[in-house]
Amino acid sequence: MPATRRRLLRHALLGATALAAGGCGLLPDHRPAARTATDGGPGSGSGVAVTAGPGASVVQIVAHADDDLYFINPETERFLRAGVPLTSVYLTAGESAGLGPKAPAVRAGEVPVLDRAQYAAERFYGLRRAYARMVTGDLDSPWTRTAVLLRSGTAAEVATLRAAPHVRLVLLNLLEAGDRRRAYRGRSLPGLINGTAHSVPTLVLADGPVTSQYSYTREKLLAALDQLLTEARPTLVCTLDHDPEHKPGRHGRGVISTDHADHTATAQFVVTAVEHYRPPAGAPVPVLHSYRGYANQLWPQTLDAGTVAAKTALLVTYSGRGLPCGVRTGCGDHNVDNLRPTRRRFASTQHRYQGDIHWLRPLPDGRLTAFAVLAGQVVQWSQAAPGGTDFAEPVPLSGPPVLGQVAAVSLPDGRIRLFALRHGGLLGPPATQVRSVITCAQSAPGGPFGPWHDLGGPDGTRGAKAREIGLPYAAVDTGGRVHLVLRGWNRALHARTLTPDGRWSSWRRLPGPVDVQDGLCLLPRADGRTEIYAGTRTALYRWTLEPGGSAAAVRLPLQVPACAPSAVELPGRRVRLFLRPAASASVVVHDHDERTGRWSPGVPHSTGGYGPVAVVPASGGSQLTAARDDSGTVTTRTWPAGPPATGHPALLTGTPSLTRDRAGRTYLATIGADGRLAVTRADPAEPRA
Repeated sequence: MPATRRRLLRHALLGATALAAGGCGLLPDHRPAARTATDGGPGSGSGVAVTAGPGASVVQIVAHADDDLYFINPETERFLRAGVPLTSVYLTAGESAGLGPKAPAVRAGEVPVLDRAQYAAERFYGLRRAYARMVTGDLDSPWTRTAVLLRSGTAAEVATLRAAPHVRLVLLNLLEAGDRRRAYRGRSLPGLINGTAHSVPTLVLADGPVTSQYSYTREKLLAALDQLLTEARPTLVCTLDHDPEHKPGRHGRGVISTDHADHTATAQFVVTAVEHYRPPAGAPVPVLHSYRGYANQLWPQTLDAGTVAAKTALLVTYSGRGLPCGVRTGCGDHNVDNLRPTRRRFASTQHRYQGDIHWLRPLPDGRLTAFAVLAGQVVQWSQAAPGGTDFAEPVPLSGPPVLGQVAAVSLPDGRIRLFALRHGGLLGPPATQVRSVITCAQSAPGGPFGPWHDLGGPDGTRGAKAREIGLPYAAVDTGGRVHLVLRGWNRALHARTLTPDGRWSSWRRLPGPVDVQDGLCLLPRADGRTEIYAGTRTALYRWTLEPGGSAAAVRLPLQVPACAPSAVELPGRRVRLFLRPAASASVVVHDHDERTGRWSPGVPHSTGGYGPVAVVPASGGSQLTAARDDSGTVTTRTWPAGPPATGHPALLTGTPSLTRDRAGRTYLATIGADGRLAVTRADPAEPRA
């Protein structure tokens, strides 16, 4: 963040008012004792005990009182089942225009006409019921609702579930962007981001404990978020999509965002707040994950029918429709059509950045090292000694703030090169937003990393097109060339190549489709080629980068994947491909024989869950995979045949990684809901020397 913004935030914090109510904190500490939950669902590791690790704390910050149910769940429910302290924050009241006489629920006689304050109150009523059902099974489990004065001089409502006081819902109740009243037009979260609005007033709910109207400036909102983070001490922060994809405008004129403007602005504020949050002594730096919103409608469904049904049932609880209710104005958001949750944009849960599966890397001295992004900064963990599972505390690599995950490749001389997606600050008009790819490399094998170098992007580095750039993916071919590939604004693939003598090529667009999913698999082949596997909306493609620089793309006769596939090379010019088909909780394995050009029929294997599958060659020509399962943990499995799948108890955030060290030992690395790196031996049958 520029120095001026940093000074503004510091001024807002130092000049804030004291807390009301005898100095009570906004979020009193009600952390439960360590707890595990057993989940015997399909793919869950046969009833493995799920744990979030000591000190885990999840904070969700979204725009409206249903965004978490639509876009973050089922992960929200997994956190709650494991007993993780969870604080969910809603920046706007979501009042829109209330429910008028033409609303279907009003015409059906389900509820009377509701003004904005009443409608916002009923949305929050339905939200409390949905959370109560997730935690206790009783949708009418009681809550304690209080008004708390923040240091920013504003007030928030905090609702605490009495049966589980570590579950809290916080409402700031700013007017939403959909509020079209002339007096408030343009005074919204996007206005605060773009600088077109100095402040945004709040809405007083019809039944809420906050009875006065307040106003938030950009600085007051950042101060409020900082206070929430400081008191919740999160290990994981979940928010929405700060850089949503575009779609054609009405009647095909121009392009517009796929997402709600409040979703985007909320995520921009959250990223800014998390990057400048300074954890109290003993508290960790949190992991930050952004989730796609309405952009899910563009891509294949990621959740299977059973998970969608469970997600829909909670949305029906939130709507209140067809459920007992003793409140005249309704017990939920009656503007929700009970069929609407089955639309594709709600039938998926997908991180904005899937991330590469190769972030755990071997070092020349026999140790391992891992890389991730914590609060916008790349960090590195190093194994204490070869063969062990102890890693030193993460060391930050100095550099600009970055988004998503980091990509890591091992160079022929044993050094590691990193790639990341940097930003130049998320507050300000769209035309001023900066996104670009940066890279750095170790000065010597196992040594420190040198400075970051900016590689730009295929659509420039500033403005709306630059904001939609995908995460960088990289691979090193047998000739020592480093291939950097990513998806551009036009949803085609673009690449740059670093030659062994240190020269970068310019960006070039690769041939092939222009609706590529933002999740790639790069596979260096033994003959010097590099293959890229990725899905589109309707197909799976393979690109081939030849050593001489030419490139070609071919559509494969396989199922459409819901996320990035994974691949390994087998002897005899064969490739084994692991993919998750759309709307499925299975992993399908296909073999390709270049001598015949044929792909083997895929046999689905029920693993549960969703998201990319990590894979690594194992002993005896087999492979080991690691994938998210239905319980939110990781299950490892040996292919093509082996012992039963092994469940690992820690709740997963992001994408797992597998690698083998110089002695042939296989390791699994995950980052859990506790924000900590966990590395375990993944195959006990392998050598332990």
